[in-house]
Amino acid sequence: MTLEPQFGNVLATTTFHVTPADITATYRSYVFWSATKPSTWLLVAAVIALLTLADIIWFGTSGYLTLVPGAAIFVWVLIYYVGLYLAMPLLARRSIAKQKNLKQEWRVDFTENGLRAVTPTQDIFVSWSDFVGWSQNSQTFIIYQSDRLMRYMPLRALTPEMLAIITSKLHSVPRR
Repeated sequence: MTLEPQFGNVLATTTFHVTPADITATYRSYVFWSATKPSTWLLVAAVIALLTLADIIWFGTSGYLTLVPGAAIFVWVLIYYVGLYLAMPLLARRSIAKQKNLKQEWRVDFTENGLRAVTPTQDIFVSWSDFVGWSQNSQTFIIYQSDRLMRYMPLRALTPEMLAIITSKLHSVPRR
């Protein structure tokens, strides 16, 4: 263990290169999570309800005219999520091609105070208390700083001891 005062004791360290498969797994996990959020479907239901209400007010009908647009909105949302899920490998390759930091070797330190990610061009430190959620799929471990900002690590780079450290530090953070 090494000591760096601002970060605390380093409990474990790993290094890895990000692959398109890692990014695809991370994106798919995020899309699955966002598609299963109740707020997503409540928004769709609210739009359909507003269309129905507008139909009743303006046309005096009982809302039958909005069945077709409402069904179209519902189907569009389903097609959007399925299409996005299927497009993930292409989006992952594009992300790696565009972002220089994704081509570099990453070193991740798990410290007493937080997670530190270092590449030749950046040094990021995030306190454990700044994370709002975490998830794990068959390829990646993902820690969320917000609904759209996340840190991810391939499971191939993590030992069971490292996973134990991460989950113990995130004990008060909900799993997604």
